[in-house]
Formats: sequence, structure tokens, C-alpha cells
Amino acid sequence: MRYPVVAVEGIIGAGKSTFCEFIERRLNLYRIPEPVEDNPYLDKFYADPPRWALQMQMWLVTRRCQA
Repeated sequence: MRYPVVAVEGIIGAGKSTFCEFIERRLNLYRIPEPVEDNPYLDKFYADPPRWALQMQMWLVTRRCQA
């Protein structure tokens, strides 16, 4: 069986997670949450976004592909 995929994109702090949680409950969908607990770049990114943005995004992309 094939299922639709909905991707939500936006800047950090825009409310993507909150929106996805709402849509998940409202439409009874399966959500793949953003892996933030074990993200080794998140603190570094907040301290120096231009320096760590690419590394953090690449880490997030590879984690999503593993899900």
C-alpha cells in the first residue's frame, strides 16, 4: 500500500514541530519527529549559526534517511 508523504519546512523556531503534532493528531497520520535529543550540532548551531548550519543540516538529513 502506498501512503502520501507530507514534508514541512521552515526556519528553526517557526513552529514546525507544533504544527506537525497538531496535524498528526487531527488527521491520524504518522509523524517522523526531528531528532533533537541526540543532535551533536544543535548547541553549536545556536552559538554560531553561520559556522555550524551546514553540518547540522547534513546530520539531520542523514538521520531522516535512516527513519
